[in-house]
Amino acid sequence: MRASATLLLALMAGTASAQSSTQSSWPTYHGDDTGQHHSKLDQITAGNVGALALSWVYHAQVPSAGMGLKPAIKATPLEVDGVLYFSMPNQVWAIDARTGHEIWTYTTKSGSAIGNRGVAVRNGTVYMETPDSHLVALDAATGNVKWRYATPAAVHGAATVVDGIVYFSTLKGRHSGSARFVKDGPGKTFGLSATTGKEVWRRNEGRYTPIIADGQRVYFTGLGHLYGLEPTR
Repeated sequence: MRASATLLLALMAGTASAQSSTQSSWPTYHGDDTGQHHSKLDQITAGNVGALALSWVYHAQVPSAGMGLKPAIKATPLEVDGVLYFSMPNQVWAIDARTGHEIWTYTTKSGSAIGNRGVAVRNGTVYMETPDSHLVALDAATGNVKWRYATPAAVHGAATVVDGIVYFSTLKGRHSGSARFVKDGPGKTFGLSATTGKEVWRRNEGRYTPIIADGQRVYFTGLGHLYGLEPTR
């Protein structure tokens, strides 16, 4: 059975002036490498937000989520060079931000999950995690798979890419079979080559989405702690 999840976009009439990708892109869950979730765009203000109107609606056709769950888009949509990227467990979409037309969609069958926190986009590649503990690199223009990396535990949170390294964390557990989650072993944090998927380093601490403040340390929170990890084995 397939169901529909909906992505809505509201635009303000008369505000279609172009801005550089440096100013307008939102290529990662946190917005940028500082993790501030803040945009410097200023076309929409407290004074004109009331003029926002619906521009288009995209209905994503998805399989039943399983486990009694209804399909829902829970990820933060990303925008790079006029293309929106958003995800659900097992699927990623690339949509034209101005028209709402589908550019491509990627689907994998890897079990069920209650949600997906989103993808990361950097240098022509989209990075997504799957319910069966894989990190997948997709060509941003076509959706074709560049590489897959099997993680030793369940991936939690969107990946972050800085200086050619993909950072992500795993939970204290693993997937056994297509959907069953087994809590065992410590969480971990990984750094992979963004181009090849080859593991560069790992640490035996991990939880939630890493926040990269600089090229020297990986910062993330979890279970009442703030972690700062050196990227070494």
